[in-house]
Parts: sequence; structure tokens; C-alpha cells
Amino acid sequence: MAFLQGKGGFYMLSKVLITAKCVMCVFLVCVLLVGVIALPVFAKSSSWNFEMNYKCRVVDGAKNKKFHSLDKGKAKISGKVWPGKVCPGATTPRTLYFELHNKTSGNKFGTVSVTPYAKKDKSKSFSCTYSKSVGGGTKYYLYIFRAEADGRTIQGTGTLANK
Repeated sequence: MAFLQGKGGFYMLSKVLITAKCVMCVFLVCVLLVGVIALPVFAKSSSWNFEMNYKCRVVDGAKNKKFHSLDKGKAKISGKVWPGKVCPGATTPRTLYFELHNKTSGNKFGTVSVTPYAKKDKSKSFSCTYSKSVGGGTKYYLYIFRAEADGRTIQGTGTLANK
């Protein structure tokens, strides 16, 4: 502790303390910047999947108790769909409609449509944002349907997230 003795020692101690404060300030600024930049990465997101039998036309998330949590704002759905089974005499693949609903309010927030490929196990990817903003909550569900059965068992998987 020889540097603490005399006038010069106090000067050196002050310089060390000022340098330590500067390093701490720079560190805190970096942590705050990383937190602000990384914040959108932590938006709510949940996965979904379904299998629609070749005779079936509807998969209802509310009846299946498959609910999703979303924050207030726009909601985006992304994923892929594919025919898992194609029966003899299957017709042209029918368009699938993915409606986003809220169980508590009864509101509908939009519809996204995608037409699967005809070939078995060939997946079609999609990504769309729903037209209306959601209010936030835990009781959002997907209502997936097609106008008529087409002789294909359709499977799908993906994510529902805030945009």
C-alpha cells in the first residue's frame, strides 16, 4: 500500500477508482443495450400441430383444449402442411383455412389460407400475419378447416407468435 502514502498516492488511488467507475458504466450500458435489442426475441410464441383425417373437415383448438398465449399486438402464424395419406380417388387438394380466435372474448382475428401439395409427404411452408391485433391473454386457439374432404389426411406443424 505504498502508493497510498503522500500526495501522489491519493492521486493514484483516485485514478484507479475513476477507471473502475468508467469500466462499470460501460458494462452497464452494454447490458442495457443487449437487453433492449434482445427484447423482441422474447415475444410470446407457442407451437401447434394437427392431423386432419381424410374424411374430416375441421380441427377445433377450443374443443381439443389447445390454447396459446399471446401478448397485445399482431399475431403471426408460420408452419408447414402436407398430405400424410392419400386415398385412392382423392380429388384436388382443398385449401386449408387457419382462423385465430379467442375463447374468452369470442373474437376472431383473421384467416390465413394455404393449399397443400397433392403429393404424399410433400410439405408446403407458409407464414402470414393475421389482419386484426390481439388484446393479449392465454385463451387463443386455431380453428382449422377445409370446405370439403378431399381424400387426404393432412398434417401440419408450426408456431403462433407475436409479430
